[in-house]
Amino acid sequence: MEELVDNHSNDEGGDNNDDDESSSDDEDNYDESIILGILEKIKNNDPTVTSLELEGLELHTLLLQFDYSVNGASDFCKDAGDWIANNTHLRDLSININSIRQGIAAPWETHIANYHTFLIGVARNKSIAELKLRGFVNTACNSNAIEVLAPLFNNKRICKVSIDDCSDTVLEQLSCVLFDVLTDTLKELKLYGTNEDAISDITTSTFITTLGGLRCVERLALDYTTFDANACLALSSMLGNPNCVLKELSLQAMRLLIVGCSTLQVVC
Repeated sequence: MEELVDNHSNDEGGDNNDDDESSSDDEDNYDESIILGILEKIKNNDPTVTSLELEGLELHTLLLQFDYSVNGASDFCKDAGDWIANNTHLRDLSININSIRQGIAAPWETHIANYHTFLIGVARNKSIAELKLRGFVNTACNSNAIEVLAPLFNNKRICKVSIDDCSDTVLEQLSCVLFDVLTDTLKELKLYGTNEDAISDITTSTFITTLGGLRCVERLALDYTTFDANACLALSSMLGNPNCVLKELSLQAMRLLIVGCSTLQVVC
């Protein structure tokens, strides 16, 4: 089995002055008409728009577009979600909810309601092949985002999913969602916990057991997770199953506990 090499890293510490200055410059130069123009093209099913990245001020524009209509941002988020739902050319979608935490003041209740309204539409899309989500740890916006997005995982085109800042709650939700998946198109799944709060042994075990029954994922990353007896036994069982199709596995920064060491059997 080949090791899944990934450039993802959880940076710690460092001087953020340059980032703050860059953020300030971005705000000064930001033109919201650009993201609104892209969304308009998605609404019109423009074939030239195949990817959408929402973070920072772009995401802020989406979630807090109060001048859009009488009911403000909630209507805009619903419409934007519907545009994505009906679009047939969008292939890649990336959302970083973390990026609106710093420097942009707004009630979290507003973010949560509008974000979930938007995701309800996104979940109905049938063309997205690659989904990237970031900003789950300690973020109320993503408290049940995976549950909201559940229909997307039965999209017959979905083949790559990446979730950064993954928590136990998110992985538990993902286990439930994948248990009900009927398609076999999901080939790559990358999940990253955090250095400060690694995903627990029990949650990791439950997820691996669920994944073993899916029998379609060929590339898997479970970085910043905890492997004790339960997770190691589940992984050993999955890898030892002759029906396992996994070709690449990444366990970077995993916490392998003593009991887990004696349980895990490496299967090549």
